[in-house]
Amino acid sequence: TFLRNNTLHNFILPAIIASVLIRHQGIHKKKIINTCRRLLPFIQSELFINLNNNNLSKRVQQYLELFVSSALITEEKQHYFTYSSESESFYQLSLLSGSSKAAIERFYITAECLLNKDDKHYTRKSLENQCIELAQQLALLHTFHAPDFFDKNLFRTFINQLIEEQLLIEDESGLLSSQRRLILSAKLASQVLSTNALRNIKQLASRGKS
Repeated sequence: TFLRNNTLHNFILPAIIASVLIRHQGIHKKKIINTCRRLLPFIQSELFINLNNNNLSKRVQQYLELFVSSALITEEKQHYFTYSSESESFYQLSLLSGSSKAAIERFYITAECLLNKDDKHYTRKSLENQCIELAQQLALLHTFHAPDFFDKNLFRTFINQLIEEQLLIEDESGLLSSQRRLILSAKLASQVLSTNALRNIKQLASRGKS
């Protein structure tokens, strides 16, 4: 955990790109960049990443070119394709994608908690508590022990980032309402997560609703 938390910022962008690639048979460069741009602000709430909208496209392109030159993927007319899921290239890409797993799952957990409740159901504190509870349950399903996955400070910072990005609006009484852009961002995140993680998060959030 110590080593991961001190090196993850170096791997997070190529890891997100790898996650996008392995979830699609073929995908255009513009869609890869758009997904990274949508997810970047929430990743930056946890990690120091020297990226912004001005240099993001260039960095994504550089990583895509590196993946192609390393024979991890192929390219044709700005569309990028992975090799067979049984190939060594796909395996290496999957290993890399794992670096982004926890951060993206935390985002999707928060989005699902919000989207499974009526608007103005949560305050910052109650949303934070619900996210932590769901993350703890997800960790049990995944059978891994990583206390930082459900660290309350990470969720607190993340919720504050959602408000700052105006994907959540906080009224005068402290109640939160989600904006349409949150749904769009959650949809992009769902296209990056593994089908297993996606199913588990949806089931747990839905169970919390009932």
